[in-house]
Amino acid sequence: MTILTEKKLFIFDFDGVIADSVDVKTEAFARLYSEFGKSVVQKVVDFHLQNGGMSRFDKIRHFHGELLGEKVTDQLVQDWASHFAEMVVDGVVAAEEIQGVRKILDYCHANRIRCAVNSATPESEVVEIVKRRGLSDDFEIVLGSPQSKVKNITAILKAFGTNPSDAVFFGDAVNDYKAAKLANIDFVGINYNSESEESFPAFKNFDEFLDKYFYSFASE
Repeated sequence: MTILTEKKLFIFDFDGVIADSVDVKTEAFARLYSEFGKSVVQKVVDFHLQNGGMSRFDKIRHFHGELLGEKVTDQLVQDWASHFAEMVVDGVVAAEEIQGVRKILDYCHANRIRCAVNSATPESEVVEIVKRRGLSDDFEIVLGSPQSKVKNITAILKAFGTNPSDAVFFGDAVNDYKAAKLANIDFVGINYNSESEESFPAFKNFDEFLDKYFYSFASE
């Protein structure tokens, strides 16, 4: 592992890492499937929480195919994903920042560390959210689904001409960790709640991360 203070590229997941918006999406999935009853809603919520970093499209395919036993078509997935998007965008825009986000972005700017977003949210949607939150100047690249997080990491590295050893991915879910591992870059857990058999640095928020690795900056 390259020492974290020597990294040249910081890649961030969005929900749960930049914005405290996981609950917004949990509530939206619960509302979306409320017509199927409390038992289904609970299974939907449990699956959503256990599979952070998975795209809504894959979750919807699972819910209708495995949970409801329906025939899953691309049109069905698109229709349900559109309803979901209508419920969540304003909520994600309004969500609180994860503690220390402004400090870490200011640190990156001051030290010429390049920043990118790698989200499972549809790309056009996460670009809009970043813009509406006033963060467009902080991230040179914002990528989302339908490309996988692994492919997005590879694309970001290529666009910046950065070696994998010089990059780190900040995520809040096991799927984020797996994407980083497959892309051969380091991983730091932020607001990380999933269980993992492998060890990596993990913190409640960016204030804790800065206190650990960049104390002089965080205490200014």
